[in-house]
Amino acid sequence: MDRKFFIVSDKVPGCYCSKCGKRVMQDLYNYKKHGENCGFTTDDNYKPVKMDSYGYKLHKENDALVFSICKPELIPVRGFKDKFSGGGWSMVFQAVLGVDTKEIKITCQKTEISFGIWLSLIRAEKVVKIHREPDRDIIHSVFPVVVDIDSLQMFVHIYRTKGYKYRKVISDKAADKLLGSPEELMKDEMLVPGPRIYRRFSMLPRNIAGRHPRTYCYPVRVFLYHLKDENNTYILKVLQKTPFGVRGFLFSEDYVYTSELPVNMYEIFQTSVWYRDSDRRKLEIFADRYPKYQIRSFLEESEDANILILLLSENYHVLAEQAAKAGVVNAVINMGRLPEFQLDPAVYKNLKDAFGLPASFLKKLRCDMMEPQVLDELKELRKNNPAFVDFDYFTGEMIQFYLDSDLTGRHRNSRITGISELNSRQILQIIRYLKQNAYLNYGIYRDYLDMCGQMGVYIDGLTPEDVEAAHDRILAMYQEKKDLLLQERFIQKVQMEDYQRLATDFEEADEDFFEKDEYVMILPKGSKDLILESQHMHNCVRSYAGAVSRGTTRIVFLRKKDEPEKSFGTIEVDCDNRLIQAKAFANRHLDRKAQEFVRKWAKYKKLSIITRDLDETA
Repeated sequence: MDRKFFIVSDKVPGCYCSKCGKRVMQDLYNYKKHGENCGFTTDDNYKPVKMDSYGYKLHKENDALVFSICKPELIPVRGFKDKFSGGGWSMVFQAVLGVDTKEIKITCQKTEISFGIWLSLIRAEKVVKIHREPDRDIIHSVFPVVVDIDSLQMFVHIYRTKGYKYRKVISDKAADKLLGSPEELMKDEMLVPGPRIYRRFSMLPRNIAGRHPRTYCYPVRVFLYHLKDENNTYILKVLQKTPFGVRGFLFSEDYVYTSELPVNMYEIFQTSVWYRDSDRRKLEIFADRYPKYQIRSFLEESEDANILILLLSENYHVLAEQAAKAGVVNAVINMGRLPEFQLDPAVYKNLKDAFGLPASFLKKLRCDMMEPQVLDELKELRKNNPAFVDFDYFTGEMIQFYLDSDLTGRHRNSRITGISELNSRQILQIIRYLKQNAYLNYGIYRDYLDMCGQMGVYIDGLTPEDVEAAHDRILAMYQEKKDLLLQERFIQKVQMEDYQRLATDFEEADEDFFEKDEYVMILPKGSKDLILESQHMHNCVRSYAGAVSRGTTRIVFLRKKDEPEKSFGTIEVDCDNRLIQAKAFANRHLDRKAQEFVRKWAKYKKLSIITRDLDETA
């Protein structure tokens, strides 16, 4: 049964219901209100479709899968041009995919658009789904070995290149009995416990790695059955606990059976497993009987060995199958975040085509390193200077160093000053140092290199024995130089004319104008004056030294004429000549007389007042 929907017509302006044909106002409220009266359900399409759009439909016909592309149409009431009895879909393209073959039969072609382009448009969500059932359920009813699909595009690519062979080893009734009921599975004491350990966490900062890969290790039970038939058939039963219950699968050559389709294949792939040595022996026997799965090599290369990745990806995703069989299991676990798994399957033949890195290289990367930014950086490094990544394994510190440094010469910002001035031999020295010191505090080491680069001297060399001590030494030198530089810039800004004119003794005319006042405005001589002012006034003006040295603000001290050395008020004027702060002790308001003087001074110096620190009546 097809989904109900609303059709927007250009010839007869308006929006019409596909069930009753009545005109509906074009807004979500009226769509839902009319849908309730017309018997629409959550499976129906409340988003209207235009007459020039397309929809796709899947259905089973005998032993074949029928794929159709249709255009929406309105069915007019006889004798009327603007009244309709409902709507439907008219076919413009149809393809039939049969069982035990790779041939695609095109039975209807009223458009120049090819099958491949239709699949791409569906993947891009530019074609409306007509049928109610999930795509995978319809496909599974025709091809039982397909328990989930990544996309119709991927499904058809596998059909064309390999086909979907299916051999019914035992009846579905016998298979259900062999698997056991869901209630019985949940009572299995070996599968009831929660996740064993939190297996994978990122060594990279969250701003680099994004969210940490949360892959739990769940229990798996493995059973092996031997049917003494003419094919000498072995059946492997795998039961896996997941956050959503227990999944049960039966596998043999060209045979997959599950009583309940998984919620999502990513859920299956992103869990690590554990099982006993006796279970491992069963897997090895199955692997020897059916070598096409390459399970034995996968067991040897993968620590957690989620065998379901190998057994299920064969009919699910070409790149996932290639990665699993090559032992690059961490790429499959992170497939939801890697753009390579979203590529059109026709554009790559192997892992190197897809990732730009060979399987032998990808196998060196941990799960938390399988991030798009990391892979992109490693690919560029391997192309520009292979020696920088010619290692048998990588540590998190090495990866982070690659990301923090512009080693590829792409002129992006480097978090470590001076790296571009080092030669290849020195860079390799740093990378080897990070590889050999797995427990090194990378953040402290990076800061050490950065400060040394800014200072132009590596006081304890590129690879200090005691990183923390070396960091403290360079920090002291760096801070001293920074303070001197700050002081120089501060004095330069204060000595500028636009700053000097804020003082009440800048010119003789100033002294004459403020002669009878009991207050004066004086300027700081250096950044240390802000520290003393902050101590005496109990405020945070010490933190303004950097802003003053950059010229973004100016600080002026309010004093009594008879006590010019004693702190009384702190004034801030920004670079647009606006008085924005006037504080007394502990950020309180100045007294009335002081406020009147500040207003007089501001008016004389042509400053606008935008602060509430001064009363309107002052």
